[in-house]
Amino acid sequence: MPELPEVETILQGIARRVLKSRIQSVDVIRAGLRRVIDPHFSARLASACVTELTRRGKYMIMRTDRGDSIIVHLGMSGRFLLTDTDATRARHTHVIFHFPDGLQLRFVDPRRFGAIDLIRTEDERNWPSLALLGPEPMSEAFSPDYLSAAISRKSAAIKAILLDQRVVAGLGNIYVCEILFRARVNPFTKGRELTVREISFIVRETRQVLAAAIAAGGSTLRDYVGADGEKGGYKDLHLVYDRAGQDCPQCAHLSRKGVIRRAVQGGRSSFYCPLCQDTR
Repeated sequence: MPELPEVETILQGIARRVLKSRIQSVDVIRAGLRRVIDPHFSARLASACVTELTRRGKYMIMRTDRGDSIIVHLGMSGRFLLTDTDATRARHTHVIFHFPDGLQLRFVDPRRFGAIDLIRTEDERNWPSLALLGPEPMSEAFSPDYLSAAISRKSAAIKAILLDQRVVAGLGNIYVCEILFRARVNPFTKGRELTVREISFIVRETRQVLAAAIAAGGSTLRDYVGADGEKGGYKDLHLVYDRAGQDCPQCAHLSRKGVIRRAVQGGRSSFYCPLCQDTR
């Protein structure tokens, strides 16, 4: 599933081409995604101008001059592609936004777990999927003090806490594994057992990892590509994710024999070094 860096990369790619542009028309080829697309979707957006593109957690938000907001979640395999009219339509294309000069923005989703909702912009704050989200991980609101207060009584493992979108918005399995490795925190450590120093490291590494991942265009493991069709390059910079059985890069600098391990945690794979991220 695309995580914050992938969503941000796609959003930036779309913004460069369609921001301040007018939607000439919209073709809803298949309305049955995770939720059925509003039957008035095309009519409400025809001739509307895209005034703002932003992100909240893993959600993309496209606002128009009509007072409507398009809320998009990519699900497991959803993606947006910018292309020209003459290009062959990609398989599993469900929605096509038509812009001037033949530009098309296509929503493609083989598994159809994605969602495209149309709501009034004034209702965004109270829209269920956005209302419960925690702070953005790269914002000042996500501070050591905030995280300390949020986890002070939690017996859940820190990895599960960071994946909880109510605690912090946008983090997913790949980047939490990378963040905890860089912060030298074991993914199984209970939230309430973390020290002030460890919490500070987690916040610091969250910002650094996400910034680096966005700069690299995200991580392409299988389906993900940016709006221009390019794969993300951050996979080549992963230190632990999907590297089970390989030597730990940190231990190699310290002349130790740490090896990356994989363990199933909450139904997801956790990758970590048992030496660098020692358990209590």
